[in-house]
Amino acid sequence: VANALDDLKKKGVTDLKKHLHENVELAWDLAAMIKVNSVNNATLKLFGAKSEAEFISQIEHTFGSGAIEVFIDELYAIWTHQKTFRSEANFQTLDGREINALISFQIPSSTNDLHNIPVIIADISEQTVTTKLLRESEDKYRAMFETSLVGMALNDNKGALLEVNQ
Repeated sequence: VANALDDLKKKGVTDLKKHLHENVELAWDLAAMIKVNSVNNATLKLFGAKSEAEFISQIEHTFGSGAIEVFIDELYAIWTHQKTFRSEANFQTLDGREINALISFQIPSSTNDLHNIPVIIADISEQTVTTKLLRESEDKYRAMFETSLVGMALNDNKGALLEVNQ
């Protein structure tokens, strides 16, 4: 992948994101070049794999919606010599269950060190659902507060007035 990125620079590509969005098949070709060397037991458990060999042989089935967008962002982080990459990403277990995860890794400063990059994938599915439910609850409360025909006031714990409705 590092060599392919260097080749793109030599061909005059200056805006990698734009180029890969216009050539999504190239982005998928670059993704296919990535080789997973090994995974830990937590990864096997997260994705429902019985063995490392099973997971690695079926890794293409773990990509969720928007996977190529995240991969393009990863390549862009490498292209622009950022120190780290961190993003939310959608994955699937081998049996098809959706996972919302945080993916992060340190980007080596040398192109030679791009051959082995430890990647952390942390399941944040539960937090994502909790955040969504909290946001919906807050929206519902806000709508009731703002549209109520009854006068309401919000005070802090010292009695200071924070907000009143119409």
